Amino acid sequence: MQLYETISGQTVTERVQFEDTKDENMEKAAALGVISGVGGGKAAPDGTLTREQAATMLVRLAEACGKPLASGEASFADSASISSWATTFINQVGSSGIMSGTGNGNF
Repeated sequence: MQLYETISGQTVTERVQFEDTKDENMEKAAALGVISGVGGGKAAPDGTLTREQAATMLVRLAEACGKPLASGEASFADSASISSWATTFINQVGSSGIMSGTGNGNF
């Protein structure tokens, strides 16, 4: 959220509340649409962040900053195991060079 507020010159005042955290930055990120939580009004702040989720958040943050990532095709050997909801986001961060694989061509 510091990156967004620095780039935009604006302080995010809107909040989306979650049942399992009162973290101001998570509430701000949700208000901007950068995160959406895990469902049921929860954010799972102590959960493990997956690479799919990180890719999604990076793409959404770039969009919120007015710097959307170009569409692209990233080729990963394990693309069949990437969740369908994350494919577009992974293609964007992969083709832009923001995220790369973990080895052996895998995402």
